[in-house]
Amino acid sequence: LRSLIVRYGLPLSANDRDFDVMQHGAGQENSGFRSVCSLRGLVWKALLGLAPSGSIRVNEYFALVERGASKDAEKIGIDVVRTFNSNAEFVERAPPAALARVLNAYCHAHQNVKGCYVQSMSLLLAPFMLVMPEVDAYFAFSKFVDTQAPRYVRGQYAGVHDAFRLLESALKQTDSALYAHLAEAHELSPELYAFSIVSTLNACVPPLQDTVKLWDIIVAFGAHWGGVLFTLARLVNSSALLQDDAGRINSGMRGKPLFTRDLEAGLDMTADATICSAARITAQLSPELRLAILQHPIVPVSEPPS
Repeated sequence: LRSLIVRYGLPLSANDRDFDVMQHGAGQENSGFRSVCSLRGLVWKALLGLAPSGSIRVNEYFALVERGASKDAEKIGIDVVRTFNSNAEFVERAPPAALARVLNAYCHAHQNVKGCYVQSMSLLLAPFMLVMPEVDAYFAFSKFVDTQAPRYVRGQYAGVHDAFRLLESALKQTDSALYAHLAEAHELSPELYAFSIVSTLNACVPPLQDTVKLWDIIVAFGAHWGGVLFTLARLVNSSALLQDDAGRINSGMRGKPLFTRDLEAGLDMTADATICSAARITAQLSPELRLAILQHPIVPVSEPPS
C-alpha cells in the first residue's frame, strides 16, 4: 500500500464522502457524526492499523463524549473556531462543535490532565476530520498522535523543539547560503519563523484539500516528513527569495526577513511539488541526520548531527 501511494498517489476523488448524518442523542440534529469514509480516509485507517471494523469502537467514543467538557475545554473552544474557518467545505464536514467533541474526548481518554491539549492539536486533527467520519477521525487521530508523533504534543512541544534543531542542521547541509543568511546574518532560528508549520506537520498550509496529499506520506511513512522534511523543501525551494534583502529594502521593509506568514501559506508550493522536492533534498542529507530526523517525533535527540 505504501509503495502504491508513492508511485501513483490517490485519485482526485479521494476526499469525496457521503454526507448521511448519524444522530447521537435526542434533539442533536446534524451532530457531525458521518456514516461513510472517503477513499483517503480508508487508506489512512489501513495504514494506522484501524482497518478492521472492530478498531472503531463507537460506544467507547460516545461514552467519552458524554463526559462533556474536559479540563482543557476553554483552550479547545478558542482554537476550534479558528481552525480553517474560511474553508467552507471543511467547516461543513467538521464544524467547531465536532472538533471540540473529538479533542475533549481525547483529553478524557488521557486521564483529563490539564495541559493534555496543546495549541497545535486542532490543526493536527483537521486532516482526519476532512476525510473521515467523526468517530473514525477520533480513533485515527488518537492512534497517529500517540504512536507516530507523541513528542509533538507532550513535554512542552519537546519533539517540535528537536525538529527546529534538526531543520537547522538539514538546512546547513543542503543550502549553506540560506542557513548563513538566516542563522548567522540575521540570527533567525526556526522557533521564530517556523513554529506553526513545524508543530502542525504542515497541516496549517491551505488549502487543506491539497495539503492532505502531504499527509498521505506522513501517515504512511512518519511524522518526520511533516515536521522537518516538507518544511525544509519549502525553504530550499524559496532560497533566492528568502535571501533577497535588497528586494525587501527596496519595497520599504527593514530589519529581519520575517516570513512566517508566507511559510504558513506554503511559499507558493503545491503538495505534489513539496513531496518531490523533499524526496530529492532528503537524499542529500547525511545518514546520521536522516536517522535523527526519522526518530525525533518519538525518541529524544541529544545533539543533531552537523
